[in-house]
Amino acid sequence: MRYLIIWFTAILLLAFGCSNYQFRSSYSSANALLHDMNKINEQPFLKAHHASGKVYVLGQNWTIDTLSGIISGKGTLYDFNRTVVSQGRQEFSIDSILIFETNRKIVNPEAGRVTALGILTGVNLAIGVICWTNPKACFGSCPTFYMDGHSNIHQADAEGFSNAISPSLEYADIDALNNPPASGSFTLTMKNEALETHVVRQANLLAIPRKEGKTILHNRNDKFYSADAIINPSVVFDQEKDVTQHFSHADGNEWFSLADEKNMSSKQELIVEFDAPAAAGQNGLYIHFRQTLMTTYLIYSALQYMGDEISDVFAKIEGQPELRKQLNAGIHGELGEIEVWLWDKQKQQWLLQGSVYETGPIAINKQVVPFSTTFDGKTRVKLRLNKGLWRIDHLSLAAGLQEVAPIEIQPSKVFYKGHADANALKVLNSPEQQLLSMPGDEFRLIYEMPDASDYALFLKSKGYYIQWMRDNWLGMKDMRKLRTMITQPAKYLRNEASSYKAYESAMEDAFWSSRIDTKSTHYYEN
Repeated sequence: MRYLIIWFTAILLLAFGCSNYQFRSSYSSANALLHDMNKINEQPFLKAHHASGKVYVLGQNWTIDTLSGIISGKGTLYDFNRTVVSQGRQEFSIDSILIFETNRKIVNPEAGRVTALGILTGVNLAIGVICWTNPKACFGSCPTFYMDGHSNIHQADAEGFSNAISPSLEYADIDALNNPPASGSFTLTMKNEALETHVVRQANLLAIPRKEGKTILHNRNDKFYSADAIINPSVVFDQEKDVTQHFSHADGNEWFSLADEKNMSSKQELIVEFDAPAAAGQNGLYIHFRQTLMTTYLIYSALQYMGDEISDVFAKIEGQPELRKQLNAGIHGELGEIEVWLWDKQKQQWLLQGSVYETGPIAINKQVVPFSTTFDGKTRVKLRLNKGLWRIDHLSLAAGLQEVAPIEIQPSKVFYKGHADANALKVLNSPEQQLLSMPGDEFRLIYEMPDASDYALFLKSKGYYIQWMRDNWLGMKDMRKLRTMITQPAKYLRNEASSYKAYESAMEDAFWSSRIDTKSTHYYEN
């Protein structure tokens, strides 16, 4: 037994000290070795998850034939069951790959299609001490957009496609810009301020003529309305506490609550009353809101649980539509949305009118919920929402809603690093192409207004983003917790409540302090 232990220890030392990863026949063992925290930056690798379920693992000298879209290099091919099929030279088409993973920054512009599908593991560009000591509170966002050259993250005017954390989850997101009168040209700055790859397919303006005294609103189903009047609430109650001062004006004085220490999915209610009677025509509730950092905590927790299997999990998300549905119905379904209920005096009951929802803790979202019920008398509304998940800046009654249609405007110029970038403009305005934005990137987008009229502007951004895997997350792998999160979300949110409470009070400072400064940090220069 003594000699057996010595022999086994020697084998382990040899394995982890070897610079050639291909000696392992076990996929899980090879995968663990690739992601060893002490060696992750020693030898580059590229993992490619094929649509058939196969996995290619290549060494550092892989190449791309840009004409044929073929990647080739020396490595190992594993089949669907993760058994070695072959070792040596491998070739495959980029179009056949669901997701890539690598531990090296890809700076060759010809490798853009790989970058757009690539999870970067252990590449900690300007990560800072904060993210090492508080890894679930690192700054993260999809693209952030600013009007008028603002650079303060707290002044971000929009946060694009927040739910699109994987290529197959790409969608178009619409955000109200709350712009002053715009004539001639209009400028937006798009930034990547996180350790993420942003893949932007579209960044168009939606413009609607704005008549004096009217307010232009939109709902979560991307319908637009002109409102005759915006009426502030007379009183808002959080249980029996009067909290009206938080909701009467859009002034940043947000209302929020802390999470339940026993269950992250606990619900609460707000009662909102308006002295004004319901106006003729359609009315609705107009809400200015954003999320707390609870969703950020849960996303980062899931990534940490994946550990060295992160690309395997994302390949399943890409290749299995049913799994995507399960993800959407799981934690999202348990946490819920901000439900809007209207009191019917005649029926003496609350009637559900709809809900608002948008992922993301950065920019304020503005959505209206049109009422499907009309009646005489004062308006009384109930909000039902998850405790500790939402921050609300303003509530108002939108009276006299009439549906209107927007004009869509593409950028006329794009500036990158202070210079006009004709290729970026072409890519951004082509529905078949995608603009890559890496950490530290900043694009200035110029739009030409149709005429001198006053337009209310909305941003329509379409794309997805891929979170980078910090190397200090690799040691937190827990596939059992990940399975519980996906298949038993209610149980997970109960079990995780006390852990989240330990982070809750400290997350805000750590999150905002760890964003990437686009003026001093750039992906291609590090």
